[in-house]
Amino acid sequence: MLFPTSEDGFIIGGGDGMTAFHLHGLGLVGELQVYGEGHPVEVELRSPVIDLGSEWNITEVEWDAEQPPGSQFLLRSRTGDRIVEENRYFDKNGKEITQKRYEKLIKSFRGPIETTLQPGDGWSTWSEEYIQSGTQFRSPSPRRYVQLEAEMLSTDPQAGIALDELALVYSRPLAYTALGEVHPALVEPGAETEFTYFLRPEFARNSQGFGAIALEASVPLTFREIRIDGTPIDVEITLTDAGLRLHLPQLISAPELLELHFAATVFQNNTRFRAFLERESGLETYRQQVDPGDAVPEMPGAGDAVSLPVDQVLLTRLDIGAGLLTPNGDGINDALEISFDVLKVIDARPIEARICDLHGRLVRTLNNAPGVAGHFSLSWDGRQNSGALASPGLYLFHLQIAGDSITRTLVRSIGLSPQHRPQLLMTCGRLASFRPYLRLIR
Repeated sequence: MLFPTSEDGFIIGGGDGMTAFHLHGLGLVGELQVYGEGHPVEVELRSPVIDLGSEWNITEVEWDAEQPPGSQFLLRSRTGDRIVEENRYFDKNGKEITQKRYEKLIKSFRGPIETTLQPGDGWSTWSEEYIQSGTQFRSPSPRRYVQLEAEMLSTDPQAGIALDELALVYSRPLAYTALGEVHPALVEPGAETEFTYFLRPEFARNSQGFGAIALEASVPLTFREIRIDGTPIDVEITLTDAGLRLHLPQLISAPELLELHFAATVFQNNTRFRAFLERESGLETYRQQVDPGDAVPEMPGAGDAVSLPVDQVLLTRLDIGAGLLTPNGDGINDALEISFDVLKVIDARPIEARICDLHGRLVRTLNNAPGVAGHFSLSWDGRQNSGALASPGLYLFHLQIAGDSITRTLVRSIGLSPQHRPQLLMTCGRLASFRPYLRLIR
């Protein structure tokens, strides 16, 4: 910011202090530029639309960059099959003019026409970010056109990124198109559900075919069977970190309807089940992403995402067993096993689980960390945060999660006794001495 002084000068304010510039006898200031040291905090670059010439199966994105500590390089992609041409018109002096004026000029006064390609109908949205070079391509493919967007971030003014090379790895498509659709599309949260993923590939003359299918999701998958045109077939199953890989007995290179039957438990809304066609060739494995779509027109719905009922339920299926623990070392009820499901939480939110006495005083913190939707298991051994064994009596288990707009809390009672209940019935004397605690845990 510029501040005028009483001596025909300016003071530049900002940063750690102010610097004065005196301009006596130099006339008026037309422009003053001040540059800081170091690299920008953020730089965003976007490529033009890249024309691959025909539909190619893009498999990976690779780059070579100098990335010192304090900096980060992020990349996104999008793809499509339709483009729109935009023309810019210039006169012979390089001034941009309208098309109408350009057409009125005589040829000797006309300059160049610059044509740029812009995404048309049906393009995908920008993909999830690529953080590491060699990451599997995350936009729909095969496609003819692709566009990349890079973001360079720096938290240290002296840390700058130098991008030397950026490459797309692509090959002939395994299938001309491949549509995938999962049913049912609406399920009960937290309950194991039987699913069918319908896969319909189409092939062209240059298609390679595929010999394996990878099915991936954010939840564990249990394989049931696979059918081709309604006939069950035997396949070799490989478990992966992301899901399942099904090795087919023969190469598929003709249109057929495949049905993948599996079971899964869904906790988040819009949980996706992604499928990939695969073919091994020597040491290489070629992969093609299946597009979500209407693979079975005679069935309602389309796509590979599963939804949950629209409600505000965030916590469900809380199970504390009998609600009694007897930490006496006999191996029976020495710890209280607690389980519950968190639903519809995509971004990590605080999940608090604690044991309190009847006056609300904290006894033990079982969980105080953020989490997302899923199944949780906790255990209480009857001890306080200090490590000392809590006194026999009645306690309260508090479970709370803060969602985007609401906070949900569940409370259950827990009984703590130094003896296992059947042992209390052995003698009348011992039974009488523990009668107050028996009333609490009924």
